[in-house]
Amino acid sequence: MKDPARIFNMDESSIRLVPTKECVFAETGEKYVHTSNANSEKECYTVLFSASAAGVLAPPMVLFPYKQRLPAEIAHSAPDGWSIGKNVSGWMTQETFSEYLKNVFHPWLLLSKIALPVIVFVDGHKSHVSLQTTEFCRENQIVLVCLFPNSTHVLQPLDVTFFRGLKVKWNKRLIDWRTHRAGDPLRRHEFAPLLKRAVDDMVDKSSTLANGFRKCGLFPWNPDAVNYAMLLTKKSPQKTTSADLPSDSPQSATNSTQNMEAKATLLGLESYLRVAQLKRFEDSYSNVVWSGPVGDTGLFYVWQEMKRDACGNQIEEEPEETFYGFDELNMNDERRIINSKYASIGVELIPGSGASTQDRLQPEIVGHNAPKDISQQPKASTEDTFEQVFSKPSVSVPSTKSVKKYRTRAPAVATSEAFRKYFHELEQDKINVE
Repeated sequence: MKDPARIFNMDESSIRLVPTKECVFAETGEKYVHTSNANSEKECYTVLFSASAAGVLAPPMVLFPYKQRLPAEIAHSAPDGWSIGKNVSGWMTQETFSEYLKNVFHPWLLLSKIALPVIVFVDGHKSHVSLQTTEFCRENQIVLVCLFPNSTHVLQPLDVTFFRGLKVKWNKRLIDWRTHRAGDPLRRHEFAPLLKRAVDDMVDKSSTLANGFRKCGLFPWNPDAVNYAMLLTKKSPQKTTSADLPSDSPQSATNSTQNMEAKATLLGLESYLRVAQLKRFEDSYSNVVWSGPVGDTGLFYVWQEMKRDACGNQIEEEPEETFYGFDELNMNDERRIINSKYASIGVELIPGSGASTQDRLQPEIVGHNAPKDISQQPKASTEDTFEQVFSKPSVSVPSTKSVKKYRTRAPAVATSEAFRKYFHELEQDKINVE
């Protein structure tokens, strides 16, 4: 935390394509002034910015919503030193963020000769936290730190100082674009170059970024520099217990009445139980599953619940999936004998508990007429009926389809130079084929 060049902050921002708060000429006294926009007011693109406490801006990434390959005109128009990416939604995802770290940020660190390890502050969004991102950061000495939730407006340097000035410059660039282009829409391949001009229009970006880290107390490290008054504090109401209530309060009297009624009901139930039966219930009170006689199962659970209400001792119940005794209990004596007889050879005859295929196909042999020797049971044919009717050719026939040659797949996120190189190689491949 002593070297500002090794402390970074990454954050995304949504950049709209329609200007806001613009000045127009209108007649005096006109109350309603309308304006037309070629782009949709809801259309926007996600841009990821990364900056260090030394005031250095790492390669930003512009994210476009494309399901297939990114168009070549976007790659050719992207500014040098920037990166572009694509995914289906156009919003930041775990895969996109991980690709940015691998293909753009980490190579830029090595190219800039920044000493490792580095620390990167991000918000706690799920797109920034994934297994592949964590493993990559651990292997390449990138310490990823998530800021506290609902506090990035005071703890994230890019939110505190950078984005506000960028949006102002971007709004001016949009107004100039619409004025000089006679209302033409801003197309996708023109977005990144125009945003690059808005970033260049910002005065003294280096000091703005460094001031953001100072205000957030990240560099120099100073927790007292944070404006905690901007955080919303919510006082949680104190929970009152029966011990805190006075003895003459209505709530205390209600709790006492309910407790007495529960004890009276429990005593009434225990008066109908046998001594040995009640003893078994008391020994199994803390158990989740009743292990005594089957006829007392329902009665035990009723007594256990009433006992908890009377004593106020609630026990956390475990899932009942741990009890598997009903198949065994539902068997009559004859089926239990057959099951124990064939258990040694791995044949299971309990219905509904994974009976063997041979038992399901031939149920008539189970029961009084069951053979004494398992070897006497008819065996199912191992030959496939489909194979008997339709025979496969013994000699393999070579396929007449031509083998398709796949090109190198374009990355989802890469620098503008890498994308231009990729499309240049595609053009060379086409020329060579022709």
